[in-house]
Amino acid sequence: MEYDYGVIAINAVIAIVVALIIGTVFALLNIGEFSFLIAMLIGGAIIGFFANVNIETALVIGGIAGLFVSILQGIIAPLIFVPATAVLFPIAGYFIALIVLGAFCCGVAALIKDVIN
Repeated sequence: MEYDYGVIAINAVIAIVVALIIGTVFALLNIGEFSFLIAMLIGGAIIGFFANVNIETALVIGGIAGLFVSILQGIIAPLIFVPATAVLFPIAGYFIALIVLGAFCCGVAALIKDVIN
């Protein structure tokens, strides 16, 4: 299977930014330690639905976005949040969960888009 790495990189960066912004807002609103998981669900679904890619590429995009969100949440949290809130978001805290959730949501959204069109 041939992948267009430029498309994957651009869409993954967009998904990462969307998930980090939504996760940060959720964490500031005291949603809890699962705020980045919810944000990855939303970000993966947005990219899977709006990106013009097939299902396999959407799975790769979601997985890459989940990987980087799991790492960046631990870097961003101590810089923005108070220490009591920042300890909820360690570096790679939900490593596998974010990767699987990002890939799953991105792939399902791409599948739904494929079925609708």
